[in-house]
Amino acid sequence: MFQDDIYKEKYLLYDSIPERNRILEDIFFKKKYILYDGSEAPHPNLDRDALHLYLKYKNKYLNLQKEMYGGGPFSIFHGKREKTASYIFTRDHDGTFYFALSRKLPEDSRIRLEHGRNTGAAGTKPEYMGKWGSFGGGVDRKSKNTFEAAINEINDEGHIRGIIGQDFDTVDVEIEWLPTRDASRRPLKLLLADDMSRRDIGLFLFEIKDSSLFFVLFPKISENPDGRSGPLLVESSDGEIDKVGSMSMEEMITQQTRELGRENNNFFLSYFCDSFNKHIKPKIEELSETFSRKWGATELPYMPDIRSRVPHKMVKYQEVSKGKYIQVA
Repeated sequence: MFQDDIYKEKYLLYDSIPERNRILEDIFFKKKYILYDGSEAPHPNLDRDALHLYLKYKNKYLNLQKEMYGGGPFSIFHGKREKTASYIFTRDHDGTFYFALSRKLPEDSRIRLEHGRNTGAAGTKPEYMGKWGSFGGGVDRKSKNTFEAAINEINDEGHIRGIIGQDFDTVDVEIEWLPTRDASRRPLKLLLADDMSRRDIGLFLFEIKDSSLFFVLFPKISENPDGRSGPLLVESSDGEIDKVGSMSMEEMITQQTRELGRENNNFFLSYFCDSFNKHIKPKIEELSETFSRKWGATELPYMPDIRSRVPHKMVKYQEVSKGKYIQVA
């Protein structure tokens, strides 16, 4: 990912040093410099070389730190947030932005093997069930960092392997603020990594560059109201998601406004709308003057999530063995 991987390794080592030790290290080399500058160093050539090497690497480390943090508040490669929230978009042939969406299973849509078990979206409060949002959730133990966890959630909740034959990987992502080898060959581009620290969430904005691939993964809801759905999605997402698709900004506002007016409820999750308005939409406006002119003064309206959403068309999934489902209605 970096032009010189050895600098990345050295940076990671430097960044792992406690701040106090870094200060002591700085003092050590400053003393060496003072000795050398005053021609009092016992080994002037060795001290000079050590100082120059240190300054060379330290400056490179600091530059890499800026790159790895992307000018943002947290490193996508360091540590783990508790959760991730990933927004994905593409641009249609006419320049229209489409956003990938996933729907949490509605209440009573899963017929469980064990009586009394949750019949809606797994790991989800009832008031969020049946509503649409982005991709993400709790960071799994296997992920090395928040960035990898975000990709894993997209794979699981979008059942990516079932469509293109393999999961997305971090190496499939061009990162806007990093020098990336073979960037044109990478199907995803990361444009934003933001830190919702009050909720310990890493928020990401990805672009799928090839709109044809995007619409295979996330069909337009306007053309196919069912999007891409079925028991394989339910299984891949561990019982959380049953439908994925995509909408334009105009379509999202229409759906949300209609649900608020007719049902006094959200079509989209309230926290999805809040993050979209505060983080995602401003970034999209930076990318497109046309989008900014048209939607700059408009936000997704929403209300607090109080009760679950009941879709007009309910689908039932029968659990036939642990974590395995068939569609029965």
